[in-house]
Parts: sequence; structure tokens; C-alpha cells
Amino acid sequence: MSTERDELPDAVIDAEPSGGGESAPTQDEPRLELHETSDQERLDGLIAQLRADVGGQNAATVDEAVRGRLAETGVPAEEEVILALIAELAADESAD
Repeated sequence: MSTERDELPDAVIDAEPSGGGESAPTQDEPRLELHETSDQERLDGLIAQLRADVGGQNAATVDEAVRGRLAETGVPAEEEVILALIAELAADESAD
């Protein structure tokens, strides 16, 4: 009869319990260098999130969301790109 322990990889079975002896190093912050992305890739990802979050809402709501997310994330964008994005997202009509 197989037990859950039999299905665990050896590394998990042999692992030291936490809190005992020397502590293993931990990753306490994001590894920013793990996946390098261009500013355009970051902007594209932000646009996809904004489209899902505020697409089709009024221009004032979209403007606030776009400028807020750009400021939070530090993604650079020219004013003309921001204005075009706001117009595009505010015009998006979600099919219900």
C-alpha cells in the first residue's frame, strides 16, 4: 500500500525541518534580474492589465488608472502614448 510519503521526491523527504540548526538562505525580495524585459514589453503587459480592469469605463476613470499604474510601476511612456491609450481604453466596449 502506497503512502503519501512514498510519492514525495527524496529531496523533500531528506529536507531539514525549518527552525532547526543553521537556517538556509531565503529570497526575501523579488529577483528583478531574473527575467529582463524591455520597456515596451512592460508597457504591453500594463496595457493588457488595464484593458481588463478599466476597459470601456469613462475617460476620467481610465486616465486616473493609466497614470496611476505608470507611476506605480515606473514604466516610461510619452504623453502622446498615454493620451492615445486612455482614448483607446475608454472607447473599449466589453461585450456582455
